Amino acid sequence: MAKQGLLFAAIAAPTCLVAYWLGTVLSGARTPDDTTSKGTATPQVIAGLSIDPVALDLGEVWEAKDVRWAIPIANRSAASIEILDFAVSCGCCMSIEPRRVTIPPGQSAQVSLKFDLTHRLGREVGLPRRQLEVELTPLIRNVDTHRAGWVVRGLIKSRVTLDTLLVHFGDSPVHGQAPVTRKALITAHVPLQRPEASVNPALATATILPHPDGEKQYDILITPNPARRPGPFDSDVAIFMHDDDGERCHVATLPIAGNMQPEIRPLPARLFLPSGPVGSSTEATVVLQAPADAKVIVEKIEAESPDVMVMPVEMEGTPSGRAFRVIQRIHKEGDQASVVRFTVRREGGQSSTVPTELFFHGEPK
Repeated sequence: MAKQGLLFAAIAAPTCLVAYWLGTVLSGARTPDDTTSKGTATPQVIAGLSIDPVALDLGEVWEAKDVRWAIPIANRSAASIEILDFAVSCGCCMSIEPRRVTIPPGQSAQVSLKFDLTHRLGREVGLPRRQLEVELTPLIRNVDTHRAGWVVRGLIKSRVTLDTLLVHFGDSPVHGQAPVTRKALITAHVPLQRPEASVNPALATATILPHPDGEKQYDILITPNPARRPGPFDSDVAIFMHDDDGERCHVATLPIAGNMQPEIRPLPARLFLPSGPVGSSTEATVVLQAPADAKVIVEKIEAESPDVMVMPVEMEGTPSGRAFRVIQRIHKEGDQASVVRFTVRREGGQSSTVPTELFFHGEPK
């Protein structure tokens, strides 16, 4: 029996060695996540260029708008390699410097990346920790660029999170009228002292108040400035906190946008007329909105197209001189657009021009 055991061991040992050797050979090339026998990551080589995996790992980093990271790129080939540009997979990488560089054989060049880590996707709203993964692909002269790039990874930590990516006011704000306020919820994930909000005062105001239902939550109230001139607007509200040493830190950014309407404005601002055959006419009504006590004077009406006619009509519940019938003659097939401009003023005020866009569709006869 002992002889049989020795014979089995003698056969099994070389068999295991062969199997191990085959497994090693058949496993193929290593990926950037593989490790050598010493436990260090293997650099990923792209057309002779390599980056130490340590340089691709940002580790844990606080959310901020301007995070910089330097990456050395080594040329392992026997010839110079010219990088014409870099492609990136994510909008959070705001800049790469330099974008064009030539690396001699056996040497390295350093590129600097700047990240906006406040950039979030919809699925990341409210997450206090989220993964950063940006693919950086060099575009190399005379080399096929359809290949995987280097991947920069990290973990973004947020001192605070918001319950929305954007506060949009739409067409609600009206010049010279009562201000419109929207709010968002701030949740603190670190001890938060004296939270502050900063925004261009000519555009809006922003105030932070304790949320009634949570010790670590705050409401941020944002109000566009009704004295601002009519037209689209957008800006960022910067949110700050103070640490235990009293230092003021930027912790979040909340974009805001909207369209400040003029005090006297057409409703609707975009008039979708019924479709009709070529040679026929289509019509609809537009009303000039204004404060109830305002006396509105229509000084002039200009139609962009000679096929448009505008005439005043009486409408129940609307002050006289505020409602107009717009008649559009359809002169050709397909989708069409035109504009009617009303020059108006409030009694005692200055004149302004407000447009109404017309959209209609011409059908075959």
